[in-house]
Amino acid sequence: MWRLGLVAPAGVALGLAAEWVSPGRGDPLVWIPDVVVGWTLIGCGMIADYKRPESRIGLLLAATGFTWFLGNFADLGVAAIAW
Repeated sequence: MWRLGLVAPAGVALGLAAEWVSPGRGDPLVWIPDVVVGWTLIGCGMIADYKRPESRIGLLLAATGFTWFLGNFADLGVAAIAW
């Protein structure tokens, strides 16, 4: 249960930061579906982890949601992030 307090704010912050730096941030038809997909993956992973904590599928699903946003940081021009 303690993970919920850490994962949810981190997911919201990462999603907003990723959409802020993405090239399509001026068009809501581009960034809203993107952020909804990432947050949905994180949220479903948190629910799965809460319902069945012995299974690692929830953690894997939440991690998939976090990695969903990483592609938005590729255009920053920082080689360590863009690779």
